[in-house]
Amino acid sequence: MESGVNDDYRPRLLPDVPITRIEQDKLGRAQYAEHLAKIIQNHSFTESAVIGICGEWGTGKTSLMNLVECHLKKKSDPHLHIVHFKPWRWSDERWLNTRFFDAIVKQAGIKDKDVKKHIATFVNMLDMLCELDERLFLVKP
Repeated sequence: MESGVNDDYRPRLLPDVPITRIEQDKLGRAQYAEHLAKIIQNHSFTESAVIGICGEWGTGKTSLMNLVECHLKKKSDPHLHIVHFKPWRWSDERWLNTRFFDAIVKQAGIKDKDVKKHIATFVNMLDMLCELDERLFLVKP
């Protein structure tokens, strides 16, 4: 007796992990990621720019970022450095600043001790400013 269902069909759950390659894209986000990568590549960076990827947990933000990175790496621009940083790991602003600049130094391959020293000095000054900012906002009229 024929059931009308393909006997080769095996329903399965997909893993809840971000995709890392364009070929893995099953939701059609690669084209959007390519467009976003082109925007980044064409930006002059004479002024700062911020790109926000917002969404609820599990909606594919990391997958989208990974796809954008894939497209950016295709062009192999020597001036482009991709820095992976997960700010939600640190709740303290001072640790956040330190870890952010540590990530830049590491992923940009900065080896020069003088440059590292200047970055450390900058982070210390930034920490002092954050502390001053906290004090100013704690003062009640």
